[in-house]
Amino acid sequence: MAARARALFALLAVAPFPAFAADTGPEASVPGGVQVVKAEEIGQGPEFLTATVTLTRVYDTKPRQVVRETLLRHDGRSRITQLEQGIEGRFADFALYHYQAGDIFRPLREGNMAFAYRLTMAEQITAQVRGYMPIPAEELVWRVVLKEDVKFAGHPCKLVLMGFSSGGRVFSLRWVWEARDLGGQPVRVVFPQGDSGILIVEFDEVSVEPFDPELLELPEGMPVMTGF
Repeated sequence: MAARARALFALLAVAPFPAFAADTGPEASVPGGVQVVKAEEIGQGPEFLTATVTLTRVYDTKPRQVVRETLLRHDGRSRITQLEQGIEGRFADFALYHYQAGDIFRPLREGNMAFAYRLTMAEQITAQVRGYMPIPAEELVWRVVLKEDVKFAGHPCKLVLMGFSSGGRVFSLRWVWEARDLGGQPVRVVFPQGDSGILIVEFDEVSVEPFDPELLELPEGMPVMTGF
């Protein structure tokens, strides 16, 4: 545990972890520098986003390991995200996440059928934590600004410690690099993953140029199997 803590702080080079009040609701009394705000107040990111996303695990006793590289496309208007996932350079998965409708669609590799699943709350939180989708505008977010002006991958960023606030508790804590030139879109996220280390999510080759929204839809007439 001590080794992991040293790795975290060496990696982040930020101020010590702040204390906070037990009650973190919107009317809570919180220490200086701590904010509990609605997500809409911190920006919802660009309308269109295309990026290569790399997930890296850092362990106490093992070398760091790139576990996944993903091509991500996101349409902020309809809250649809497309992920083309690869592991160690090999295609592994393709999925369309319709967050507004609460569905996941996974086409077969042959492209002649898709399976539909209901999104779980855990899957939605994972997507929000990793920066794959915006946090819903009305969601309460607990945040501490650690540095106002830092750089990552050429983007001017604000470095914040962030968590969800619910029922007087704060959970899903992570360090987030919010890109000022991308409307607050996270371009780097670092957070603990169980007791085995930390996960780093990094966005590269980021583009906010509009793309054809049909890229985020299943081909017309494709059969969809449901009920799984």
